[in-house]
Amino acid sequence: MKPTENSGEPIMNLVAPFSAYQGQKPYLFVSYAHADSNEVYGWIKRLHGDRWRVWYDEGIDPGNDWGESIALALKQAAQMILFISENAVASPNVSNEMMFAHSHGIPILCVYLRATDLPVGWDLQLSRYQALMPARYQDKEQFYRRFTGALNAQTRAEPEEDILPAPDRSPPSGGTSPPVDFEGISAHTAATIAAGGNQTVGLKADGTVVAVGLNDDGQCNVSGWRDIIEVSAGGRHTVGLKADGTVIAAGNNISGECDVSDWRDIIEVAAGTSYTVGLKADGTVVAKGYNYYGPCDVSDWRDITAVAAGGNQTVGLKADGTVVAVGNNESGQCDVSGWRDIIEVSAGGWHTVGLKADGTVIAVGYNGDGECDVADWRGIIAVAAGDGHTFGLKSDGTVVAMGRNIYGQCNISGWRNIIAIAARGNHTIGLKADGTVVAVGNNESGQCDVSGWSGLMLPTRAKTGA
Repeated sequence: MKPTENSGEPIMNLVAPFSAYQGQKPYLFVSYAHADSNEVYGWIKRLHGDRWRVWYDEGIDPGNDWGESIALALKQAAQMILFISENAVASPNVSNEMMFAHSHGIPILCVYLRATDLPVGWDLQLSRYQALMPARYQDKEQFYRRFTGALNAQTRAEPEEDILPAPDRSPPSGGTSPPVDFEGISAHTAATIAAGGNQTVGLKADGTVVAVGLNDDGQCNVSGWRDIIEVSAGGRHTVGLKADGTVIAAGNNISGECDVSDWRDIIEVAAGTSYTVGLKADGTVVAKGYNYYGPCDVSDWRDITAVAAGGNQTVGLKADGTVVAVGNNESGQCDVSGWRDIIEVSAGGWHTVGLKADGTVIAVGYNGDGECDVADWRGIIAVAAGDGHTFGLKSDGTVVAMGRNIYGQCNISGWRNIIAIAARGNHTIGLKADGTVVAVGNNESGQCDVSGWSGLMLPTRAKTGA
C-alpha cells in the first residue's frame, strides 16, 4: 500500500507533474519525502523537460503492492537521486529506499534541499557518495548544470525517443527481479582514480587522497589533501578538485601548471602532460601551463560539459554532443569537428577517443600501434586513452584494450567487476566495485603498486581518469 500519515510519510495533495518513466532503458529513481514534494517536483519536472528518464512514485499503478513496486523500480534503476532534508531523514520509506540502493550497489547522488544533520546510520552509508547542495551555488542555473553533470548520461533520452513507452518490468522466469548489472554506469562524473606519467592517484571515500609512483617533483605529495571530490594526474603533476569548487595541485610547476589556487566554481579538472584544465559551473573553461601548441587556448569555449587533457591537446564535450579541441594536431588528434552524439571524451598522448551514446567508440590521431582501431567495439560505457593505448569499459564490468603493449599495459582480459578506468603513460588502472584497485603496465617507479588500496570512493558513474 501507499505510505500514509500513519506510516510517518504524509501525503501531499499536489498534482504529479508528469508520468513516471516505464520503459527498459536506463533511468533515474527519485527518492524523496512527500512533505518536500513542492521543491522536488520543481527539479524533476525540469529534468523531465530536458529529456531525462525519471521514475518516481507516481509510477506505481493503483492496486499494486507499494513495497514490491518500489523495490523492483529501484533495483532496475541506473542511479538514485536522493533528496535529503529533515523530512527525508524522518521518513521510514526514504530510509528504506536509501538502504536498499546502497546494499544493491546502485549509485546514489545526494541532493541536500537544506543543511541536514544525518543520523549515524545515514552518515555511514552515504559517506562514499557524491553530494550537492543548491544553496552553495550562486544561482539555480549554476547548480542545475552541476546537478545534471553528475547524472548518468545514459539516462537521458535521444531527441526522437518517446520517454513514456509502455511499461514492461516483468521479472524473468523464477519470480525474482533481475540483478543489477553495469548497464546503467556510464560516462562522465568525478574521477576517483587517475593515471599520470609515472604516478597513480586514488580518491578515498573520506575525501583524502593516496598516490604511488615517481615523486621526484612532489607529484605524490597528496597526503594532506582533504575534502577532495575528483583527482587527475598529468605528466609530472597531480590535481585535486575540492568540494567547494577550488583546486589544489602538487608536482612540477615549471610551466605554471600548478598555479590554480585562485580558481573558483570549478566542477571538473583534467591534467595534461604539463598543463591543467578546469571546467567551470557556467560551462566555460580555464587552463594554466605549457601552451606552445595552444592546449590552453580555451577562453572562448562555451556550453562545455566535460573536458579531457592529453599530451598537448585539450578536448571539450559540448552539451549538444559535439566536440571541440585545441592544441597539437600533428597526428590529427584534434580532428573532432564532425563528431556527433558523444557522451564522453578522453585524450591520449597523440590520439583522442570519444564514446558515443550508442556504446560505440570513435578515435582520431596517431595509430601506429593500433590505438585507434576501436570501430568494432560495442557495449562500451567509459573510455580511457593512454600514451599509445586505448581502453573501453564494458557494461558487464569487463575491459577491452587496443594499442601498444610493450609493458603489458593492455593485459586486462582477466579483469572483472570494474567500474572505472584510467590510463596514461604506459600503465592502466581499474577501480573495482568493492573499492579496490588493479593495475597493469610499466611499474619501474612503483606506479602499479596499488594492491593494498581499499576504501576508494566509488564514482556516481564510471569515469575515466587521466
